[in-house]
Amino acid sequence: AAAANAAAAAASAAASVAGASSPSSSSTKGAAASTRPTRAPAATAASAPASPQPMPSEVDPQGVRRAARTAAFGNLLRSKGFVWVAGRDDHCAEWSSAGSLMRFGTGGPWFAVLPRDAWPDDPKKVAEIEADFDPADPQGTGDRRQELVLIGIDLRREPLRAALDACLATPEEAA
Repeated sequence: AAAANAAAAAASAAASVAGASSPSSSSTKGAAASTRPTRAPAATAASAPASPQPMPSEVDPQGVRRAARTAAFGNLLRSKGFVWVAGRDDHCAEWSSAGSLMRFGTGGPWFAVLPRDAWPDDPKKVAEIEADFDPADPQGTGDRRQELVLIGIDLRREPLRAALDACLATPEEAA
């Protein structure tokens, strides 16, 4: 249950963070939410044209959410990487977002769970893999880790870090 809760929290935070920069699907809706067009009532023979009256403006709920996320995190354009999900110790989870599109799914196995004969034959690749292992790690974490790249404009690092850190499982939840 803790693993499912942690995965759900991570996916929820990912979806929240990932949608930060998606443009409105309709540029007129976005414009309508930020500008108030005016309309003059039809003139009658007995009256002169009235002064322009503001038209009701339709609120774009996606635009409101996007504005709130942008205010909180900055304009996140793209994110990608892989994460270690609590209770899923054998496989990494892949994370990718661009605009309003988000993908969070199962990736390949961590090298920590693969026998050495399943590793690449290239010594340079093996050295890169081993560089992700901590030889002093008593728990045998291996190459399991969180590794995300966030790309955007005027990103607010600390709120982003706090939102992602809030998704980390406690030692009790991970057990």
